[in-house]
Amino acid sequence: MLPTAVASPAPVPARSAEEPSEEEAGFGGPRIRQIIQTFRTKGAVSPETALSASELGLSRIFVRIMKRRRGQTRVFVEINGRYYLDETALREMK
Repeated sequence: MLPTAVASPAPVPARSAEEPSEEEAGFGGPRIRQIIQTFRTKGAVSPETALSASELGLSRIFVRIMKRRRGQTRVFVEINGRYYLDETALREMK
C-alpha cells in the first residue's frame, strides 16, 4: 500500500508593519467617506439629532475606535452613546 500525500495548507502571508490592521483599514479612505455620508443622510449632524450606533448602522469596530479615541476624534462626537458628525471639525480637517 502506498502512502497517501497530505496536502499542506497554503502559507499565510505575514502582515507587514506598514499594512493597516483590520480596524484601521475599516476606518480609512472610502469607508470614512461612506460613514460621513451616513451621518448626513440620517441627519445626525448636531447634539440634538445624534443617533445611536445601531440607528446609524455603524459597526462594532466604529464604536470600539470611538471609545479608544475618546476626546481625540473631533469629527465624530459621542454623547451618552449617541453619535453625531461635527461638520465644523470636518471642514477644519480639509
